[in-house]
Amino acid sequence: MRRFAGFAGVTGALPDETTILNFRHLLEKHELTALLLEVINAHLKA
Repeated sequence: MRRFAGFAGVTGALPDETTILNFRHLLEKHELTALLLEVINAHLKA
């Protein structure tokens, strides 16, 4: 998974499941998931 995400060279600790879930809830709370998806899709199209 690290290689796929481009973190193969990262030697430090990556966020655990709880941290990622908390971030997800924060995005949902502020209704930023749709905006984030739009930005990611625009980047991928470019």
